[in-house]
Amino acid sequence: MSERNSRGFSLVELVVVVTIMGIMFAIGVPSYLTYRRSQELRGAASNIASQIRLARATAIMTGRTQRFHLYKSFNGYDYHVHDDTGPIKSGWTLPNGITYAWGSALVSVDLDKDGRASAPLDIELVREDGQRDTLFVQKSGMVFMR
Repeated sequence: MSERNSRGFSLVELVVVVTIMGIMFAIGVPSYLTYRRSQELRGAASNIASQIRLARATAIMTGRTQRFHLYKSFNGYDYHVHDDTGPIKSGWTLPNGITYAWGSALVSVDLDKDGRASAPLDIELVREDGQRDTLFVQKSGMVFMR
């Protein structure tokens, strides 16, 4: 009788492992893509909220009104913060596929030296697939996300 070499994997074992991995990828990839899209939307809303909070803090610190603009441009939707003394220091663009729900050409809020907003503001962002995320700027200047 000859001894059988028992090192390595048989072809059957490899096929079983590859099949199981294929099933896991088939289930996992769509879930991951959905998660990634929702996080992209959440990140865009979070960045806008952070910029408004920073504008509020800057207004309180410098004593100068800070203005937040969200507007439709040829790139999609852009937003920026600037004060009443000069040009825009920096700006951002919403990721592709994310839009402002109300479709207005310009959304604006001023944050005064006391940190208060000129008016309450709701900003609802929408993905192409209909998923939504909303942030609220209260008259007090506080920003909340829902």
